[in-house]
Amino acid sequence: MPACAAYAVVWLFNFLALRGRTFVFVEAGLNSVLLMLVFWTQAGYRLTLYPHPSIFAWVIALFIVAEFFVLLLADGRERGRAAESTPALS
Repeated sequence: MPACAAYAVVWLFNFLALRGRTFVFVEAGLNSVLLMLVFWTQAGYRLTLYPHPSIFAWVIALFIVAEFFVLLLADGRERGRAAESTPALS
């Protein structure tokens, strides 16, 4: 059943990103909030989800890098759409 909740969130974010192109930037912030909620119980040096803190650090670093790539790719896509929509002067 926990997979159903994750699937619902992924479906909702995908649906909203397809409906509004600016939601991609909001999604990065919402993903960060969801990540904080998941790891809220890991505070106070009680790391139980990962066997070693360095693995936890790598996961967080990969998350941050992935979010930066999503934002960079979304920004490039928006600029491409803006260039396509402007009429050529002749």
